Amino acid sequence: MSLSRKHLLLLLALAFSLSLGACGVASDDDDSAGDDDDSAGDDDDSAGDDDSTGDDDDAADDDSTGDDDDAPAGLVTVSGNAALGFTPETGQDLDGDLFVVVLEAHPSTPTASPPIAVTMLLGADFTDPATLVAFELTGIPTRTEPYYLTGFLDADQSGSEAGPTPGDILANPVEFTADTEGSLVIDLTLGTVKAP
Repeated sequence: MSLSRKHLLLLLALAFSLSLGACGVASDDDDSAGDDDDSAGDDDDSAGDDDSTGDDDDAADDDSTGDDDDAPAGLVTVSGNAALGFTPETGQDLDGDLFVVVLEAHPSTPTASPPIAVTMLLGADFTDPATLVAFELTGIPTRTEPYYLTGFLDADQSGSEAGPTPGDILANPVEFTADTEGSLVIDLTLGTVKAP
């Protein structure tokens, strides 16, 4: 196996990291030390209690504006089946590790960022053109901009460090939107053999 599990985890770590912040709430109760004072002092104390700036701060915390800012984005799971989209030639290599990825930009974009999600299916075999290979990618953050689902079959078994090489079978990129957390079902078609 050319791509180690550690390598996959590093790709995922580069693609997405999430941190949560904590919001602390503090409130102080004033002693009614002015009970023995004159009425003016009592009025001052009551005015201070009515102002209750500390209590107002607590109310602001109840609004949870900070919590909303720190709330994690919803996550999406994409699952589906990969299948051949062409009639293979006799003797063509149709087995190998299948890599499926989610990208922020179309794979033809020169400055494409690291994958948002990656899965590797060892020993996928499409010798029977009717074969379907199930996959699932998790932890995809919601956003309004589109994502792209794509991948390749490492048919020449050269590994994945440099991406697909001549002889590998490329998946047709699928654009999709994940603006609401939940699950999506998207199938992938292996439709092009990478030219030498």
